This record gives sequence, structure tokens and C-alpha cells, in this order.
Amino acid sequence: MTEEEWMERELAKAPERDEMWRKMVMELWGLKEAA
Repeated sequence: MTEEEWMERELAKAPERDEMWRKMVMELWGLKEAA
């Protein structure tokens, strides 16, 4: 499985109330994309 697939799965697993985790993951993903 690729990192992107893993990321999508992790985001799908994240509880709706866990916005902090999702924001952190998306920020890290965004930084990685920009790099």
C-alpha cells in the first residue's frame, strides 16, 4: 500500500470529533507535498 492510501485510510478512520488529529495530518501532508 502506498503512503497516500495509508493516509486516506487513516483519515477515514479518524473520528469526526478528532479534528486536531486530522488538521495535523493534513498540515504534515501539505508540507510534504510542497517539499
